[in-house]
Amino acid sequence: MLDAIPTFPSLRDGSIYLALYLQKKQTKEKFHYALIELPRPEKLSRFFVFNQTEQATYVMLIDDVIRYCLNDIFAIFGYDNCKAYTIKITKDAEMDLDADVSKSFLELLAIGLKKRRQGRTVRFVYDNDIPNELLRFIIKKMSLQKNTL
Repeated sequence: MLDAIPTFPSLRDGSIYLALYLQKKQTKEKFHYALIELPRPEKLSRFFVFNQTEQATYVMLIDDVIRYCLNDIFAIFGYDNCKAYTIKITKDAEMDLDADVSKSFLELLAIGLKKRRQGRTVRFVYDNDIPNELLRFIIKKMSLQKNTL
């Protein structure tokens, strides 16, 4: 739940997220925002094969399976209007290795890889139909520049 935390979480490079737009219809409150990180492909396939015959194979994105269940997932919080939009970021992958002669190449590489995780966002990809308020919220919280979008 993004509204409940003081700072926006650091999103992982290359991970796919669902940005959620949540509302309680009965209270007519403003929308609330949340994020769900989709499982990485090495953990769980992004494609869910739910029926396979000799004539056809029926495949669904795991994103859509989660979208289908959102109202059930968030019902315990009182939300009954849940919409999800796919977002993904790419971080700067350039590595600057110091010429520190007191450290081995492997140590410098390990330090460089850690710094890369915290690299600045150079690309932000999002669903075309994401609501403007949610998009502006994410852009502001991530301190993104126009050339990143």
